[in-house]
Amino acid sequence: MSVLSFDISGSQIDGARDYQEDAFLITHLGDADADSAGSMVIVADGMGGHAAGNVASNMAVQTFNRHLSKNFPNENISNVLYEAVLQANGSITATVSETAALKGMGCTLVACVLERGQLRWVSVGDSHLYLLRNGDLSKKNADHSYGGFLDRMAEAGTPVEAEAGFSRNMLMSALTGDDIAEIDCPESPLPLKRGDRVILSSDGLDTLDKQQIIDICAAQATPKACVDALLQAVNDAGAPRQDNTTVIVIDVIEKAEAPLEIAAAPAPRLEEISPQPAPARVSARSLPTVEDDEPRRGTMGMVVGIVLALLALGGGGYWYWMQNQGKTPVATVDKPELDIEAEAEPGGRNGHRRAGRSDHRKQAAIGKCRRRAGAGRHGNGAAVQTRPVPRRTARWRPGPAHDLGAGRHVHHGQSAGADRGRAPRAQRRGQAVRHRRA
Repeated sequence: MSVLSFDISGSQIDGARDYQEDAFLITHLGDADADSAGSMVIVADGMGGHAAGNVASNMAVQTFNRHLSKNFPNENISNVLYEAVLQANGSITATVSETAALKGMGCTLVACVLERGQLRWVSVGDSHLYLLRNGDLSKKNADHSYGGFLDRMAEAGTPVEAEAGFSRNMLMSALTGDDIAEIDCPESPLPLKRGDRVILSSDGLDTLDKQQIIDICAAQATPKACVDALLQAVNDAGAPRQDNTTVIVIDVIEKAEAPLEIAAAPAPRLEEISPQPAPARVSARSLPTVEDDEPRRGTMGMVVGIVLALLALGGGGYWYWMQNQGKTPVATVDKPELDIEAEAEPGGRNGHRRAGRSDHRKQAAIGKCRRRAGAGRHGNGAAVQTRPVPRRTARWRPGPAHDLGAGRHVHHGQSAGADRGRAPRAQRRGQAVRHRRA
């Protein structure tokens, strides 16, 4: 894909004048990288004397540039160009009203905007806008001089006879601060092509005829060379009253857009690692012996560790014993089966007494077993399983000293087995004593 670009160059000469009344400007509009970027070219030819002509042309160029730059980009550039001309003329009006000595000053103006391969222009006066395409030179803007008016009328089929006393270079329209008679500002743009050459100039270039301009442009490859050659040709013509001459040349070129190149990522660098020499083996015999007079730190550390471990173990055991002091499990004691049989004579008096005593002894035996269960603990807090006292039956046997008469019995507190010494022990343990009749 290709886009049109513009190569621009301009310059000026004084000619036979001692002063310069022409002013020109070449500037860029918008962002240079944007698609809407453009260029603006202005040429103004001043009139009204040395001071006044220079003031008018420079004032018009500056005002025109300020207004157009402020309103660019714009969808209707033609309207902006037209308004810029009015603004430039208004600046002259204000200056003349402030300074009466400047009355009668003015200028011609031709300006164009180059954008997206198209050319739009506005002009007032007799300055020129030429297009050189395929060897043919054509004037694009209107000529607002008296001679131009006569030519236009003849081309339209209504020729007009020139009036006496009117010169052909007399201006019919210009920026003087008064109302502008004619403004050339077409609404449609001029499409440009690759190889076109556009020339903007003041009327000082009229010294050269059409064919001379074509030949000089054809011989020069660049805009700057073309400008220099045209101006040199004007000087070489040696016109006795040569006017100031300003020339700007624009070449339309095709600029190819460079494709977007994506730089490849650099390949990873592989560095060869040279093998390191293996460490030399050292013989144990070659190592110097070092006498260690002090005790080894490793052995001392081991001893200290063992001592600390023993202290910790002993402290833990002591703490466990203190925590369980008073929490000894209760011993399990099997209640002895008490079989107390009281034999009494039916309806006997002592029989009721012995039955009451047997109940009392039964309760006493149960209490004594419970106390023994509590007393069966050792000092270390461990419970001892106490075996139940076996049931024993003390049998009374008559001795020679006892009376075995009917109805006589041994009372409570007497030892029925005094010969063996077993009756008192049986009574302490709460065991029942079984009596038999003689």
